[in-house]
Amino acid sequence: MICLRCGKCCLEYAVVVVDDPEKGLVDGNVIVRNGTERCKHFIGNEPGEYSCAIHDHPVYQKTPCFQFDQVGSPDSSCRIGVYNMVAHILGSKERAMEAIQSWQRTLTISRFDEFLDLARQLQAERGDE
Repeated sequence: MICLRCGKCCLEYAVVVVDDPEKGLVDGNVIVRNGTERCKHFIGNEPGEYSCAIHDHPVYQKTPCFQFDQVGSPDSSCRIGVYNMVAHILGSKERAMEAIQSWQRTLTISRFDEFLDLARQLQAERGDE
């Protein structure tokens, strides 16, 4: 699964994270976030530009965050991320759900950037700049 850096997991989900990446995966260094506050490794202020301070650290590939997966191809975009990024562009979750459902019924969209292009086009047509 390709993370789209929408921030949903890091901001709102109860996930397991490594507290101090230098210590590795050892007892007392793995914590469960409760999903009510942002992850301490979270960086950024804008969906799509978010990042993780430990993504490039060697221990990250052993973490539950890295191991998280979805049904489908390993090289497909995160479905939660697609929804959140389209909602960000269109300004509401309701518009995003409506648009994605419509696109899935009428088009064959396999790449995330195609969803974003359609969302931006719809935004421009509605005058939602």
